[in-house]
Amino acid sequence: MHLKWVCVIAVVAVTVFAMGIPAVQAETLTKVFCVDDGSWEDDENWRLDDCEGDSTIQPDDDDHAIIDTNITCELNESGEGCGDLTVRSGATLNINDGKTLQITGDSGTTSSTITGTLNLTAANSKLNVTDNDHTFTGTGTIVGQHADAQIDLGGNVTLTNETTIAGILRIERTLVGGDTFRNDGTVNANASGILVINASTVADGSNGEWTVTASGATLRFDPDGSTQATLVGAFTVSAGVLDIDPPGLTTTGALTFTGGTIDCADLGSEEVAEFTGS
Repeated sequence: MHLKWVCVIAVVAVTVFAMGIPAVQAETLTKVFCVDDGSWEDDENWRLDDCEGDSTIQPDDDDHAIIDTNITCELNESGEGCGDLTVRSGATLNINDGKTLQITGDSGTTSSTITGTLNLTAANSKLNVTDNDHTFTGTGTIVGQHADAQIDLGGNVTLTNETTIAGILRIERTLVGGDTFRNDGTVNANASGILVINASTVADGSNGEWTVTASGATLRFDPDGSTQATLVGAFTVSAGVLDIDPPGLTTTGALTFTGGTIDCADLGSEEVAEFTGS
């Protein structure tokens, strides 16, 4: 059976030369964080290539950074960065209050692997992705713990079909342009608070899932100009609120509604929230 759900309020590598001498490019290194409950900023906590490797310093913007298995790493200073990031199984990287981790893509790798947990712990905890096109893969979770925690898009960011973004946070763009957050995984509002999506810069694929699964949770598609979110992924609302603000949202994916609220009360004339999947 084909079901159509409609909620409408309507009348209807640059090389630099100085004096002829080419600039020397930094070597890309693999640096592994190996000390449980240690600080990212402490050079003594990092090793080259693996935890049996030589001592080194914390990663630079063009290095591969790895948080080793079952290790918790605390990021306590802003301005830290890496080319790409791996958080291994059982590991946690906490980006703490007011701190920012930047992922640049300068390592030559345009993906980061989250098998453990990347945790934005507090207000103004930020993950700033400045790579032009970056992918998050792995079976882990990127978790927001505060409404002012933020993933900043300085380029296009894709969430693959194994990876989850959950909790309370905002997904925003830092630059004016066509930068897009693409959900081919799961975005789950599963904590008491609001998970905000910038509606005019969002995309998904047929594997993309948008879910609201906790009482007190809200998944909000926030306006940014006059562009409506046009999606193909499925929505599941079992508790909490799916909040669709003007100018609205359409998806060819299915809607499974077993509890909670779908709030489109702010939609105006000729604005629509439409779910046409079966």
